[in-house]
Amino acid sequence: MRNKAFTLIELLVVIAIVGILSSVIYSNITGIRDRARITAGIRFDSSMLHSIGDQLVGEWTFDSPNLPLIDTSGFGNVGTCTNCPTYATTSGYNNKGAYSFDATNDSIYVGNNTILNSTSYTLSVWFNTTATSPDDTTGHRLITIQRVAGSTKISLLMRNNKPELMSSGGALELNTNVTANDGNWHNFTGTTDGTNYSVYLDGVLKNEATGAVLDPNFYAVSIGSNASSGFYAGLLDDVRIYTSILSASDIQKLYAEGKATHDLANK
Repeated sequence: MRNKAFTLIELLVVIAIVGILSSVIYSNITGIRDRARITAGIRFDSSMLHSIGDQLVGEWTFDSPNLPLIDTSGFGNVGTCTNCPTYATTSGYNNKGAYSFDATNDSIYVGNNTILNSTSYTLSVWFNTTATSPDDTTGHRLITIQRVAGSTKISLLMRNNKPELMSSGGALELNTNVTANDGNWHNFTGTTDGTNYSVYLDGVLKNEATGAVLDPNFYAVSIGSNASSGFYAGLLDDVRIYTSILSASDIQKLYAEGKATHDLANK
C-alpha cells in the first residue's frame, strides 16, 4: 500500500501556500475596511452638504494666505477692510489661517448682497479669546448682520465674557451663560427663523427665546465689530452664514466635524 503521509517538503509547501493565501486575504480585508471608512466619510460629507450646504450664503474659512478674505460659499461675498486684523497662517482652530483682532479698530466688512436678505439665519463662528468683554449692549462683536443705514439686525458677541446673541439693537439678548474667554477654541452658533432664537456653544443648545420679527431687506455683514463699535479682541476662524435655521443635529455635526479637525491638527 502506498504511504499517504506528507513528507517534510510537502508540509513546508502547504505552509507556504497557506501563508500566501492568508496575506492576500488579510490585505483584501484591510482594503475593504479602508474602503468602508472612505465610503462612510464620503456619505457623511454628502449628507452634510445635502442637509445644510444649499442654504450656505457666506463662508470665510481664512485658510488661503493669498486670498484670506475670499467667500468660499460661491456667492461672492468677499470681505474688505481698512483697519485689517492681523492674518496668521497657522493660528486657526485647524492650524490653518485665522485673523487676530485688536479690540481697537479691526474689522472685516462684507457689502450688501441680496443673497444675504432673509428673516431666517444661522450664524456660526469659531473664536478664541482671553480678553475681558464689557457688560454692555456693545460687547465684543464676533459677527453682525445689520441694515446698511440702520440698527443691528442680529449679532453674535462676547458680553461679560460670555457668548451671546443679540437682535434688533438690543431688543433681544440671549446668553449662553457660559464664561468662554479661556484661551481655547469654541464654536458659537446662533439661529433664528424670524421670531424664535436659539444659541449653541460647542454643539450644545444653551438657551432659547422668542423675539421681534426681522426685517428681511438690505443687510450687510461685519466680522469682528458692529461696523463702527464693539470691536473684538482675539482670534476668529471659519465664519458661516446660512439663510435658514439649522436643526440641532446639523449644528452638532458642524461642531463635531470642526472638533475632529481641530484635534487632528493639534496632535
